[in-house]
Amino acid sequence: MIEWLKTYSSSVGCKLPFSEHAAPSPVIRLAFPNKILVHNVYKKNLRASRNVLKPLDFPRFTSVWLHSPELSHIKCSKYKPGFSKCDKCKEYKTIKLKKLTPSELHTLDKNFLKHVEEFVSEKNQYYAARAKAVSNPTKYLSIIMDAMDQRKTRIPFWTNPAKLVAHCFLLKLKLFCAIVHGFGSLYFWCTEQVKHHSNLAIEFLRRVWVKYHEEKGCLPPMLHLQMDNGPDQKS
Repeated sequence: MIEWLKTYSSSVGCKLPFSEHAAPSPVIRLAFPNKILVHNVYKKNLRASRNVLKPLDFPRFTSVWLHSPELSHIKCSKYKPGFSKCDKCKEYKTIKLKKLTPSELHTLDKNFLKHVEEFVSEKNQYYAARAKAVSNPTKYLSIIMDAMDQRKTRIPFWTNPAKLVAHCFLLKLKLFCAIVHGFGSLYFWCTEQVKHHSNLAIEFLRRVWVKYHEEKGCLPPMLHLQMDNGPDQKS
C-alpha cells in the first residue's frame, strides 16, 4: 500500500510552485477532498491489476498513511483563499453533507472519480506535449501561459495597509507569464491603459513567438498551447 500510494501520488499528484510553509516543502496534493476516495481508487487499481494481495480496509489504510514517514508529504486537496473552486468539486462536497443512502453515496463517489480521471487525463496530455517539445524542439513547441491576479501586482503594495492609504490611488499592473518548455520563461508587464481582453493575450502570445524566432531562427510546425478557462484566453 505504501509503494502504491507513493507511485500513484508521483504520477497524478500536484506539486505547487510555491511552498506551503516557511521552508521549501515537498508536499504533494492529491485531487481528492478526502481519503475515502483515495482508498476507493486504491482498491480499484489493485483489482484491475489482478494483484493477489488483499487490499487494506479503510481504517488500516488511513492508519498506515498517517503513521508512515514515507507518506507524510502526501496530502489530500484543500481549499486555499484566493483560488477559485472547481464547480464539480464544490457540488460534490455540498451533496456529501446531505443524508444519502448507501446507493446514492456510491453513485456520487463513482461520478466524482470519473471527474478526477478526466482532469488527470488532461494533465497527462500536457505533460506529454511538454516532453515532446523538450526532446524534439525542431518539430514541437509547447507553451503554457497565464496572467497573475492583479490584486497582488498593484503598486505601491502593502501586506496590511493602514486605512489612511488603503483606498488611495494604486497603479494597476497586469503580469503575463509564459513557460516555453525547453526554452525558458517570459514575462510581460502592462498598465491599465492597455485594455485587458483577448487582444492582449494574443499580443502576448505573438511576442513569445517573436522572441523564440529571434533566438532559434525558426518556429516548429506543431504548437501545443496550454491556457486556463478565463474569458480573455478561451475566446
